[in-house]
Amino acid sequence: MKQLSRKQIILRIGTALLAVLVLFALGMFLRAARINARSQANFRELSELVVRNTPAPAAPAPTPGPTAAPIAILIQPPAASPDPGADAPAPTATPEPTATPEPTATPEPTLAPLEDYAALYARNPDFFGWITVADTRVDLPIMYSPDRPLQYLGHDFDGNFSYAGVPYLAPQCDPDGDYYLIYGHHMRDGSVFAGLMAYEDRAFWEQHPTFRCDTRFERRTYAVIAAFRARVLTEDERGFRYYSYSALSDEATFNTFMTNIRAMAAYDTGITAAFGDQILTLTTCAYHTEKGRFVVVAKRID
Repeated sequence: MKQLSRKQIILRIGTALLAVLVLFALGMFLRAARINARSQANFRELSELVVRNTPAPAAPAPTPGPTAAPIAILIQPPAASPDPGADAPAPTATPEPTATPEPTATPEPTLAPLEDYAALYARNPDFFGWITVADTRVDLPIMYSPDRPLQYLGHDFDGNFSYAGVPYLAPQCDPDGDYYLIYGHHMRDGSVFAGLMAYEDRAFWEQHPTFRCDTRFERRTYAVIAAFRARVLTEDERGFRYYSYSALSDEATFNTFMTNIRAMAAYDTGITAAFGDQILTLTTCAYHTEKGRFVVVAKRID
């Protein structure tokens, strides 16, 4: 048997390693494709569970108060002078004063959950709401799990591993507050929040100036104020960190936020916001620079 030269041995080892690497890469590609297909199937299934265009429940008619009885004014004739010979009437006991009951506080009205999303909440109580941007693939659930902040960065609605994840409300935001920051992946196949990039084009905004972003309790419509590219700053950099806000509950903070948003906007929408408006920020990765982000800021208008 002819002995292989050193060069032939190295060549064969290299060929074998290359084949292993190719097979490994192919296996990873197929695995990723399978996981992504499962994620998209999961999103489609969830969308089918949403009850679309359900009319808002009618507000209960106000209960009429008791009808006041007509007040009868009785004019009595003047009392006759008492007969000096008549017995004087016995004195009448003065009734004890009745204590006035303490007023009871009227409970604050609470919102009833929408039937639109009852099936989704029953399936996963982390369900927070649903966002829809017309003519994009943004038609997705929004999750909220402050005790597990990164749960939906790498898991689907049912807890399975997922590269796409599920859009989620930032854990520092108050779900009952005036400001929401919602994260979602920018998948290269155009899914999840990749569709937000359409707002970089002014013509798209002109055709889609509003979008829906419901909570589990309310149907909500938002008007786009600004869309822009940004990036995550390093710790020692100075600059505007839109992602560091958890609320806009004082006027100075609100004004600083809005001033920076308008300065960074890709184009002027002419839409303004005033202190007290409910603001929504959508953010996803962008690939124009390292740690790039694309951001859409909107205000609630319904």
